[in-house]
Amino acid sequence: MNPEEIKSVTVAALDRLASHYRPASDPDAAVIALESWWIDSYVQGPKILELGCGDGTSTRMLLKHANVLHVVEGAADYCKMLRTAMPDPQIVVNHCFYEDYQPDEKFDDIVFVRSLDDVVDPIGLLNRIRTWLRPAGRLHIVVQNAESLHRRLGVALRLLSTAQQLSEHSISVAHRRVYTKALLQSHLTDAGFRIDIFEGYFLKPFDYATLGRTDYDFSTQLVPALFEVGKQIPTEFCCLFYVLCHAENA
Repeated sequence: MNPEEIKSVTVAALDRLASHYRPASDPDAAVIALESWWIDSYVQGPKILELGCGDGTSTRMLLKHANVLHVVEGAADYCKMLRTAMPDPQIVVNHCFYEDYQPDEKFDDIVFVRSLDDVVDPIGLLNRIRTWLRPAGRLHIVVQNAESLHRRLGVALRLLSTAQQLSEHSISVAHRRVYTKALLQSHLTDAGFRIDIFEGYFLKPFDYATLGRTDYDFSTQLVPALFEVGKQIPTEFCCLFYVLCHAENA
């Protein structure tokens, strides 16, 4: 498959995703809201780059820490949505693929959340991202954990053949892989990053469909409780990984 064929497949996947996926109206919204714990703790700014914005749920949280916030998004619908919902002069929206982005400045923080799972060549892209950071700049990564409790349970129930098999939900949001801790560490170090913080968060015992059958409110009761319990379990069992890293030569 040549680069243009890869890009065409990616465009089609992004267009399909943007046509229906709205985190603000999806169970993911409550989980995305949890990202304030690491955004408020570790994102310093003032110049921030967000790779992938979706409908702007996380962009709003990042803007509090930015004098200038650049956003790169491959889906035209999401770019239009963000420009309409947040017509802020501090936000610069770039409609292009991560692989095609050519910044004319460097950033203090680059935020790459739930998108490293999607790209064709993660190590190649991470190598490029490293050159976009200012000296001592910070890269923030969030990915789903392939070996989380709910995926281990899926394997035990034979709903998944392996922990790294893509679920229907993963496929629907255009993922190409699910990361183990070892694979994520390998990709980051191979791309020249030094890992400073590697944490897991959010306990997800079952898939969203099963969790949604409880009598507890998903956003205000269930997700906050699962977030608190997630602080008490080993990183390897949490649903999500958060990584803070610097360029090795910084």
